[in-house]
Amino acid sequence: MNSALIAADSSELKINGNFNETRSPVKISFGMILFLAASCHAQSVTTLALRSRDLQADAMILRRAYETLHPGLYRYNSKGQMDVAFVALDKALDHDQTLQEAFLAFSEFAAKVRCGHTQANPFNQSKDVVEALFKSSTRLPFYFEWLDRRMIVTRDFTPDHMLPSGTEVIRIGSVPTKTILAKLLSIARADGANDSKRVAQLAVKGDSQYGAFDLYYPLFFPRKSASVALRVMRPKSRRAEQIAAKPLTFEQRIAPIKQREAQRRGGGDALFDWKYLPDGSAYLQMPTWALYNSKWAWEIWLNQHLNKAITYLTTHAKPAILDLWNRPRSWKPLNTLLNRPTATRILCRADGRTA
Repeated sequence: MNSALIAADSSELKINGNFNETRSPVKISFGMILFLAASCHAQSVTTLALRSRDLQADAMILRRAYETLHPGLYRYNSKGQMDVAFVALDKALDHDQTLQEAFLAFSEFAAKVRCGHTQANPFNQSKDVVEALFKSSTRLPFYFEWLDRRMIVTRDFTPDHMLPSGTEVIRIGSVPTKTILAKLLSIARADGANDSKRVAQLAVKGDSQYGAFDLYYPLFFPRKSASVALRVMRPKSRRAEQIAAKPLTFEQRIAPIKQREAQRRGGGDALFDWKYLPDGSAYLQMPTWALYNSKWAWEIWLNQHLNKAITYLTTHAKPAILDLWNRPRSWKPLNTLLNRPTATRILCRADGRTA
């Protein structure tokens, strides 16, 4: 029994090994799902050795699917480069291995496509795979951003508040964080040469229950002790310190996300922020567009602010600054704003760029 199924990231295309089900082939965003062979049901997926011949059969199905249907396979790679990538995947699967090893092999291959929608999508995995790979108690007890490829704490979850915002984490265990970042970039997804987005994607900000760092760090760097050793430099300190912290469980990591989603579903508070800056410019921040289950009447709110602002901004020749940081996909709130007839200039801040 072949164990592979390729599925669309956005449910616009699904393909099984026989290519007998397709929908909307024009718009395709690819994810990959790795399913286990039938023998997995009787054994622990964590310790099970997956057979090389089954994994290579999966890779063959994957290659057929991508070469036949992936619209961006050769957008950033030549045919020769992708041939080399497929051969490398087959080589990585030429021996029996654990689920963790196989998942990393498929993930590293997907990143070589250099397409922002191509990944071993954690949201498409079976329950057994999710439990085995993604729910371990290995989450670092803080949120962080990568600034100049330095790991900088933005929110501390340690019980004793040992990591104030602005702390730099220099090493985790014996491994420098810059080395960790370099390794994780091998699985990060983005279009073409957009390494800035790949680095940003490896931050932990509490915006996804399956953040890339949380998933892949413990796969690349397995932890052997109950605590995690951190070499840190706190704000305004000139001396690095060594501390030990207890990692978070999966449930502890996603607790703030659950709380935020519950508030979004149940409340009518505004989720966007509109204000005027000291120079008279209008500033609109849209930190989320996930409003499908919100009770907030965002269209009314947005149009009310626009109605008040358009005359002022036009008369005073001031711009409206639309902050789209970390909003990589277009959606209805943006269309509502941009379709308004206005002579104002809109400066869009998205993915680190200002236009």
